[in-house]
Amino acid sequence: MLSALWLLLSVFSATGQAAEISVHTTRHGERFEIEATAEIDADVAPAWKVLTDYDRLADFIPGMRESRVVSRYGLNVVVDQRGDASMLFFRFPMSVRLAIEEFPFDRIVSSAISGNFKELHGVYHLRAHAAGVRLSYEGTFTPDFAVPPLIGTLLVRSTVERRFAAMAHEIEKTRRKEPLPGAR
Repeated sequence: MLSALWLLLSVFSATGQAAEISVHTTRHGERFEIEATAEIDADVAPAWKVLTDYDRLADFIPGMRESRVVSRYGLNVVVDQRGDASMLFFRFPMSVRLAIEEFPFDRIVSSAISGNFKELHGVYHLRAHAAGVRLSYEGTFTPDFAVPPLIGTLLVRSTVERRFAAMAHEIEKTRRKEPLPGAR
């Protein structure tokens, strides 16, 4: 969805956040695989609203300079995103056009259709439970720019942690206890 990559690629410490966040990254050659989860004190409706507010993502996602809807047809959305990932003195500009398919209140599936990634696929899932909502993300991407072997996995992990934590924080900040009919 909104930033398969953008939520994937930024560094933000989860310290001080109420959400419990877990991020795992692995690298296979040039390809990165990501799994992230957050337990958030919120309902599905505000979480969905934040996840699908593509035009506002750059307001709170670290390293994202622009996110805008290019077109929307029903539950299919095309979104352009620009920004960068950085660590120490390394900076990697990123640009991606995402084709997004929304499955309301359940999952958001995204794939890169252009930009500086050879491939990028991701899925966000929302699951309601008694303590709130579990947001999870599973994705893979292969950048078309060189990522140094020694810091690449650290860069990706720290970027994902910051961006995922920022998303969880925004969901908690805007939460409303207004359950959706049939969502819980």
